[in-house]
Amino acid sequence: MSRFRRLGLRERATDGLVRHTVGNAFVLCSEDVMSPGTKALALSLSADPDHHLMVVDLPPDSPVSAWESLAASMPKGRRPVRLVIGGRSREAVAMTGQWLSTRLKRTFVVPDGVVSLGAGGSLLVHSGPNSGWVRFRPGRAPRLEGKRFPKPQWESAELNGIETGNPAVVTEPLPGGLWIRPGGETEAVALSRSRLISGMAFQPEVLSIVVGGPDLPPVAPADVAEVCRLLPVACRAQVRFVEYGPSPATGVATFGHSLANLLGGDIVCYGGMPIHTAAGCEVFTVRPDGTLGWNMFAQQLVYRPQATPILAGAPEVYGYRRPAGDGLTEVAPAVYAREPDVVVEVVRSGLWVRPANGVANAGRIRSIPADPLAHFITFEAADVEQAGRMRAVAEDVLAQIDPPTRDVTRLVPATTVHSARVKDISRELTETDLAALDLSVPTTVVASPALPLPEAPGVSEDPEISEIDLAEDNFFAENATVVDSPLTLTRMPSEDLVASDQPVILDGGGRLR
Repeated sequence: MSRFRRLGLRERATDGLVRHTVGNAFVLCSEDVMSPGTKALALSLSADPDHHLMVVDLPPDSPVSAWESLAASMPKGRRPVRLVIGGRSREAVAMTGQWLSTRLKRTFVVPDGVVSLGAGGSLLVHSGPNSGWVRFRPGRAPRLEGKRFPKPQWESAELNGIETGNPAVVTEPLPGGLWIRPGGETEAVALSRSRLISGMAFQPEVLSIVVGGPDLPPVAPADVAEVCRLLPVACRAQVRFVEYGPSPATGVATFGHSLANLLGGDIVCYGGMPIHTAAGCEVFTVRPDGTLGWNMFAQQLVYRPQATPILAGAPEVYGYRRPAGDGLTEVAPAVYAREPDVVVEVVRSGLWVRPANGVANAGRIRSIPADPLAHFITFEAADVEQAGRMRAVAEDVLAQIDPPTRDVTRLVPATTVHSARVKDISRELTETDLAALDLSVPTTVVASPALPLPEAPGVSEDPEISEIDLAEDNFFAENATVVDSPLTLTRMPSEDLVASDQPVILDGGGRLR
């Protein structure tokens, strides 16, 4: 029995071709000769509810009779077929789609461009502005569809055609969104592209806009704002920004606050990089070299326009991961009661153990950004008695959180915490510490609440936000509905951004690999 039968059903076609059922796809290949890349690809692909999904793995020098066999091997019925073909030029693939459609009087969807396997079984077809999936229908002109499979809610020709007015900055499609980066092709660009395609979460309801990359020149918020103003109105509320590269010098304002001011409305940023796992999406810090740090508690942050940047407050924690452990009861968004008078709050730098009635330095603690190398449990220590009790609670919280996060955690008193000190503490972590992470422990994530949208310019449904002077055009609220990423997750990925720095690419240079 063929070793491929274990993967699914095996049916003999004609002229030595065999059709296997592998995962969600059919695979057509020469008898008992399925390349490892083809097998991995077919097993990875998402289901296509509207088409038969067929992966064709034939040598580039296949005779003409093989294509007649291909036509004869199509699944029975009139259901449209989506073909994934490697080892052929764009022109050859397009001609195959047209020929099959005419020959079988059936609809075929084929890729016109380089096909890359993205996270979550997604596929990206991109070789320039006029590339993508092409639909061939009998007796009708071909129609260019989107670049992505499965087709996300925000996919559109308008989105795929956005270009910046700055020749030094380009936009590039990703399976899960758009990448705004410096122009040119360098090793750093290629490495970041591979990681983003293979690792960044594909979320049909979330349009992730990635800005910059490690070892690349910074992208100015003004260039990002220009791209955002060209986005289709219908998808603006689905946007989540990912600050992947270094921020330019913007004075006292952060990237998030600068962009919110430029756009005149609230924006939502991921705290780190949204990563695809077998169970869904988790958000990790990104180290300076582009690899992953720790699994964040504060996963999404809301930035609001500020008339005076120097007075800009901390961004609001929007989507967050629940700290593990018994005895934690959520009493407010991102705040958990640990004792009758002690709470654990999710903040950007990690977790904060504090009195339930609040403290005077709350803004300072909430403003400290996440360190990509170290997770901090900060505890209040106004006096010796309080310090002892709060540290004891912090140690108990530390003992119950997931081991991967615990391994890179540092306990610090709030009285000594400031940005410079946080950086000094994080340097104490060694590469041995980071390499010893146990990434097998399940975690639980709390779903993001709905972001309040103003009923009219300057008026919000949330009484705490109504006092903020919003611009007349609340950019990501106009004529749109916020759709949040589902955050019910149980597994953690590899410590690197992706399992491999090389995405699976189907191009004209050979068979699927």
